[in-house]
Amino acid sequence: MNEIHYSHESSIDLAEIEKYINDDLNSPKAAKNTISKITKKIRQLEMFAELSTPLSAIIDIDTCYKFLVSGSYLSFYRIDGKRSGC
Repeated sequence: MNEIHYSHESSIDLAEIEKYINDDLNSPKAAKNTISKITKKIRQLEMFAELSTPLSAIIDIDTCYKFLVSGSYLSFYRIDGKRSGC
């Protein structure tokens, strides 16, 4: 099983998304559900690290990053270790 590590910036982004939906859109339930959907999708990487699309498939940059789509949100990640080839 793979281990997920969140960057400091991604943790801040998740908190800001939740705060915006909760406070600005006045929808605490939607805020909780949105964050739950995003993190559930990310947790799938524990078992299926190759689950998503390489970022280089949509932009002309040589990169080891991949991305997941969860509703209107994108999560970017890379695989560390021998398997990644990066």
